[in-house]
Amino acid sequence: MKKLILLCLPIFLGCSGPKDATKENFTIALKNYLSEQQGCFEVFGHFPQSFSESEPGYRQRVLQFDSLVSAGLLDVKESSYQTKSLTKKCLGKRSAAECVRVEEKQKREYTLTKEGLRFAEKLPVKKFFGETQFCYSGYKLTNVVNFSEPAEVFGKKITEVVYEYKASDIEEWGYNKDLINDIKQLRDDIGSLDKPLKGKAVLILSGNGWVHESQFN
Repeated sequence: MKKLILLCLPIFLGCSGPKDATKENFTIALKNYLSEQQGCFEVFGHFPQSFSESEPGYRQRVLQFDSLVSAGLLDVKESSYQTKSLTKKCLGKRSAAECVRVEEKQKREYTLTKEGLRFAEKLPVKKFFGETQFCYSGYKLTNVVNFSEPAEVFGKKITEVVYEYKASDIEEWGYNKDLINDIKQLRDDIGSLDKPLKGKAVLILSGNGWVHESQFN
């Protein structure tokens, strides 16, 4: 008789199992999902890389890469070179020297620091260009706001959940002001420490309970 009293019987006591559509079960599913996510950003190219002032997008790349230098992830080496171009057609007795314009141009070479090597990850080349990824944090669930009534879709029971989350375990270099000003995602994630971000997720009922759609198999 004592054993029957200690059992959790859903019919009589209102207990829920892992397959029930409850905030508690959705919380577990989202915590499992977020534990595998990271806060990351990508930059153009693989390192080391160099580019000159005469190349398209020079200023934009310098601004971004210099913020990585400020954060201690990259080193930069500056050099200069000369370019020559014709100013106008040479007429009359003009000498060749009068027709040539000489300009001083800047060139920069960026390499990964020891800290940068720890966090840099080469991404696959797409459309002839590669990217390098830097990850700076994890994520934690702070609240399940609401969820839709579970429904059958293509033979699977699903629900859409609105939740709040924040960045966690942020690397020290992630607090660099230049980097925060330059990278919106990092700026938003730093802001989530004071005001959590909102996200949406589709959860699917598996044989063991609710899981994020990306983890369903």
